Amino acid sequence: MHRLFGKKQAQGNAPSLTDAIESLDKRSDSLEVKISKLDSQLSVFQQKLSNTRPGPGQTTIKQRAMNILRQKKMYEAQLQQLQQQSFNMEQAAMTTESMKNTMTTVQTMQDTARQMKSQSKNISIEKIERLQDQIQDYMDTAGEFNEILGQNTANVDVDEEELDAELEALQQEASFGGDQLAQEQPSYLQPSNELPNFVDEEQLEAANTAQ
Repeated sequence: MHRLFGKKQAQGNAPSLTDAIESLDKRSDSLEVKISKLDSQLSVFQQKLSNTRPGPGQTTIKQRAMNILRQKKMYEAQLQQLQQQSFNMEQAAMTTESMKNTMTTVQTMQDTARQMKSQSKNISIEKIERLQDQIQDYMDTAGEFNEILGQNTANVDVDEEELDAELEALQQEASFGGDQLAQEQPSYLQPSNELPNFVDEEQLEAANTAQ
């Protein structure tokens, strides 16, 4: 059978929208180049028509210019059609990409919901509350331990009257020691309020005024 009718050729991968758009854009670019060349030719023929007198020569030039103009119109129509097709395909490509993104987002949300549902089965609100209560109990117990350990165990029973008497004795001892030290010091080391003999009268008056 294959020998009679031939073997069906294997179909390759179908072109994507991006490939189709690129192909249309290349064809559009080719048409734009052709149109540009025709414009240049028309400009030349227009110049010739301006410089040629009426007659068979001018008619021939005009006929050739008309053919070029007709060809240009045909290329422009094809270019407009290709550009419209490319625009439609670009819109289709953007719509397809948007749908893919939406499907990916929905799939991700579904996977997340399944994971949360699976994980929530292992979580109990009552269990969490019990754990919080246990932690609070441990913290309270630790606080009691710290309070007990921080108490002052050196409780000394001291009489206030004895403290006052001891303080008064220390003051008397300090006063007696100061008087005895003053007696033992030489006269030149003891403080004196008398002014030396070399102080003149002006300094003496200034000292009295300051007092």
